[in-house]
Amino acid sequence: MATFNVTEDKYPTEPFSGGKNGNILYSSRGYLKVGGKDNEKYRAVLLIQPRQYFSAAVSAIEGFTSGSPYTIGNATLTLTRSSGATGGLIEAVLLPLNTNIDSSVSWYKPSEAATTGWTTEGGDIETTASKIISVGSWSGSTVQFDITPFLNMWDSKGSSLLPLLIRGEENSSNITEFCSWECENKPIGNGTLQNCKFLAGGDTNTLQTEGIRVLVSVGSSTTVSLADDNAAAIQQWNSFGAATSTGTTFSFVSPDMEQGIVLGTVTCTLTGRTSTDTGSPLVITGISLGAITEYYTTAEFSSTSIIPTGTNILEITAPNTQTKTDTTKLVADQTLLVNYRAGTAVSNAHSFTVKFVSDETLKQNRVRVYLNETTVSENRIGKNTDLLLVTNQPTLTADLLLI
Repeated sequence: MATFNVTEDKYPTEPFSGGKNGNILYSSRGYLKVGGKDNEKYRAVLLIQPRQYFSAAVSAIEGFTSGSPYTIGNATLTLTRSSGATGGLIEAVLLPLNTNIDSSVSWYKPSEAATTGWTTEGGDIETTASKIISVGSWSGSTVQFDITPFLNMWDSKGSSLLPLLIRGEENSSNITEFCSWECENKPIGNGTLQNCKFLAGGDTNTLQTEGIRVLVSVGSSTTVSLADDNAAAIQQWNSFGAATSTGTTFSFVSPDMEQGIVLGTVTCTLTGRTSTDTGSPLVITGISLGAITEYYTTAEFSSTSIIPTGTNILEITAPNTQTKTDTTKLVADQTLLVNYRAGTAVSNAHSFTVKFVSDETLKQNRVRVYLNETTVSENRIGKNTDLLLVTNQPTLTADLLLI
């Protein structure tokens, strides 16, 4: 069994015509919108051509050539939300494989040139797949569809085009917009930045959080865990945990009185973490609660340490309103294309994916983007740096069972 990630070439961008208010969407537009509101219903049509990619992948495997028989063992289509609701009902269905569907598809017809419209407004369903619907499974900002049966029908009919219709809850007000192949790169802050710093393991790091509600637990060891569902608190807790090395001494400032205890300012040491997961509890020394084993309080953390190996940070100091807005909207797994302009790295582009974001503008006038890939450790304050948000495209992942 071989697994191949399939990405598609862009369809030419064509002006949309036809359809009531242009409310059926397709891959050549800048967005994919599904759902319903009032009298408008939104559906997205994805036009995928996997055959050339499958053939190329098979021909690259020793002992197999292009045209060799195979079966699709599993196939998953992933869409990434750009705006709107998450977690709602989203479904994928197969459009007729023998219909000439193109990028001028409308609510009424498979193409502007078609002489016959849809039997059902908004799109028909392939006859052999009339009882098959793939319900999307949400994970954060992405939704996945198991389209294995659709791809096997497509393959057995020898079709070149795999037309999929994505539809949502048309009788509710939930409308979700997904990223399409034609989404343009969007610059963070609407232009070139001159206040970026790239940090990685081994660099010096200073942190000071705002008030975060935490739980101090005393047992065989003392742990501090997050007890706050505020988004800003979660971001800063994750930032402190990820960017503070084991062995670091830090200040724990707690002005609260809980159960007769006032901790005030305590000097603590981070001795470990309960797991490697982001947001996991921290194991510390330096706090004594007497006979009490659990203590809820609001605290601030501050430290100067060396960033742990494996932590990679893009830091933007003194962000303007637009930069802060764009940065704090980033979600996990989004891709950033960084173009290092002038200075030591001239026109040197790197691509990173987002792990999480921390807004630290109140205490330190900066925002930080934690990244999954190793950065170039470089201070680019005063140097031109372009940060482009590369919108996550629809992705088809397929396992081919070679015969």
